[in-house]
Amino acid sequence: MKRLLLALIAAGSSLTWGVARPEEPQSIEFRMQPGESANYALHVETRTEITWHRPQGPETRTVHFQSEMKVLIRCAAITPEGVMRIEILYPDFHLETTVNESGQTSRIVSDKAGARSYVNGKLQDTATWAQLEAQGRQNLPKLLAALIEFSLDNRGRVLDVKVPAALAGQFSDTAIKQFFRQQVILPGVPIAPGSEWSDKTERTAAAGPSFMQGKTMIDETAYTYKKIETVSGRECARIAITVTSYPKEEIRDVKEFKQSSEGESLLALDNGQVVESYLNLSQEIQGTPGGVRAEAKTTGEVKTSLLPPASEKSPGAQEGTATREK
Repeated sequence: MKRLLLALIAAGSSLTWGVARPEEPQSIEFRMQPGESANYALHVETRTEITWHRPQGPETRTVHFQSEMKVLIRCAAITPEGVMRIEILYPDFHLETTVNESGQTSRIVSDKAGARSYVNGKLQDTATWAQLEAQGRQNLPKLLAALIEFSLDNRGRVLDVKVPAALAGQFSDTAIKQFFRQQVILPGVPIAPGSEWSDKTERTAAAGPSFMQGKTMIDETAYTYKKIETVSGRECARIAITVTSYPKEEIRDVKEFKQSSEGESLLALDNGQVVESYLNLSQEIQGTPGGVRAEAKTTGEVKTSLLPPASEKSPGAQEGTATREK
């Protein structure tokens, strides 16, 4: 769960526009000033169904993961070359993993209060993070409170990562760099509505129910600057994103692999913050892991929304947990 959680975190940054009219090509660069920060609500949801075709008959396992998080991003410093040092914190979270297998439904729920487990809807166990830590297990709020730093250039590319001791051995630098996979990587040349560009990156597949976890993947991303529109009272650039993913090298036991993601990001013209964004995932794998014919199908979505500053919240409004159990 820990690796999947961190691999699924998304973030925003700032963007500076010139004085040209909106329909004219403009050189766009991501910018954040020292001390500048932004708060986001992040929703991640995936559903995976794996079927093994064994001699005694097929066996199916479904895994539903859902995460609601608050994410704080702030700029600590800028180098003379314009590289931004970004810090990320997670003030709140609510995670649920539900597994259906062999006629049984198991669910684990984690939030700031602790973790709870259920079987077929009945509470089986509950524990605080202090109790779990005393048992030698990870204290998730402490883990998320560990400050992560990385450097970001003016095109939105992650250059390097500094992982604190609390995270050492838990997450790779490659996994942390995936924070920006839903972010737009700018082309470095003037663009206008109608412009198209692309980039190609490598990553390590996140841990999870799929037998592709840990493999090196190639993401080929195509961007289209669709139009300028007003969202939440702000002028934004709507940019469409299409990602085609595939393994870097041939993987033994994997016979067929298909993965694509499609979505859009709305970037505020005044400072380039991601105001809203979403990305929908579809993945199909067929292979013979362990010599058993199997297939896995995954669908998912990631949604990011910029939260208003505290001063803009309604009187008496309070920050609660990211979501509640039903």
